[in-house]
Amino acid sequence: MSCEDKENVHNFVIMDMRNRIELENRCHLEFMNYIEESRNDLSEQIQYWIKHYDEEIERRETEMMNLKSDLEKITDSHAILKETYETRKAEIEDWLEYKRLKKEKEDHIQMEQRAARKIQAWWRSVMFRKKLGPYKKTKAKGKDKKGDKKKKK
Repeated sequence: MSCEDKENVHNFVIMDMRNRIELENRCHLEFMNYIEESRNDLSEQIQYWIKHYDEEIERRETEMMNLKSDLEKITDSHAILKETYETRKAEIEDWLEYKRLKKEKEDHIQMEQRAARKIQAWWRSVMFRKKLGPYKKTKAKGKDKKGDKKKKK
């Protein structure tokens, strides 16, 4: 093998190595570009999700504030209704007590009236049996008339 052959082989190896290095550099550059694009895409996605998260948090906080104000209104309304209920309950209890007392009074009056009627009926029967008061024996009018007739003659 001559020097030229050796030189050609070495030149071929050098060319092959340069091609490999160039290919490696191109691959490295493309890979770096891909990584940069991926990083940018991921960065954009992160920014999107951060923005989305912030909007969602703001929306949820607004919703919570609205719910808290609604809860306060409902709680106030409930307290007012509870107070009204207690007031009306007391009024109804008073009314029912009044009705009960009125019924008891009416029942007592009716019982007294029944008892008075019984006593009156008993007294009338006693008076009738004993021939007292309006039930007295009256003088026979017929006898007086007979006597009057005798006198006139």
